[in-house]
Amino acid sequence: MNLVIKTIIVFCLLMFQVSCLSVPHLIWPQEDVIARQIQIEEAKRILIAARQSDFKEEIINAIIEKYNGTQIAVKIIGLNDIGQESPENYKAVIVLNTCMSWDMDRNVNSFLKAYPNSDNIIILTTSGDGGWLPKKKGRQFDAISSASKIADVDKISKEIIEKINHLLN
Repeated sequence: MNLVIKTIIVFCLLMFQVSCLSVPHLIWPQEDVIARQIQIEEAKRILIAARQSDFKEEIINAIIEKYNGTQIAVKIIGLNDIGQESPENYKAVIVLNTCMSWDMDRNVNSFLKAYPNSDNIIILTTSGDGGWLPKKKGRQFDAISSASKIADVDKISKEIIEKINHLLN
């Protein structure tokens, strides 16, 4: 084959690969968690933003249970609404999302891009084997990775709660 045909083939393959990276987000859209708020007057505030899954709901429930009866207010929203929130209004922001196409949810990326210097953001990204961590790109968030295994809920929720407690102090 001549060089022009090889170049065209390589270019087409690269374009196909790049275009496929966002396809899973469009083909398999995930549903947000049900928004709810546990309000306490003059409390320290925590925001949790997530997509719907049994694993993520169990993590949320463990966080709620930990701070139930304390002076910690918890607000839970879906990732579609995270762009309407500012991390400055919370002591801790916990974002639970899924790695698809080797990237975080696009709403999470937009949020982190808007607040690159916020050091009170904790990102939990679930992935198939639990080993994928997002690139920080100079941003200040804290990152945790896990597979979505119910058996790991206690371990992961304890790790997140330790990080939250550090931010609350």
